[in-house]
Amino acid sequence: INRHPCLVVDATFHGEGEKHVVLPNNSCYLGRAAEKWDVEPRLRERLNLELVDAFDVKAHVACTLDLSRTAQIKLNNPAAIITVQLANRVAIITVSPPGLTLDAGSAVSWGSELE
Repeated sequence: INRHPCLVVDATFHGEGEKHVVLPNNSCYLGRAAEKWDVEPRLRERLNLELVDAFDVKAHVACTLDLSRTAQIKLNNPAAIITVQLANRVAIITVSPPGLTLDAGSAVSWGSELE
């Protein structure tokens, strides 16, 4: 779930080349086919993320998530919080701006006012 209004998220399972792009304020469901589970066991549940600022492509960061455990990662440039939650053996990854604290199932909307 990408709740960040300015970041584009590229997600790739460790050992695979297929990228999954999640645009700002969108979701994406990812899974791995059984034939792709031939990766070393400790690396099977790794997801590589690259976060790119939609307005400044020079502002980007890459990280690797362990999908077998919960985590919260705070990034500075670009500013974001990545949360990994587990529900019924499914990892739910949320990318949000700092200060936004919602449950994975909560709805969020963004808006702006022009004067």
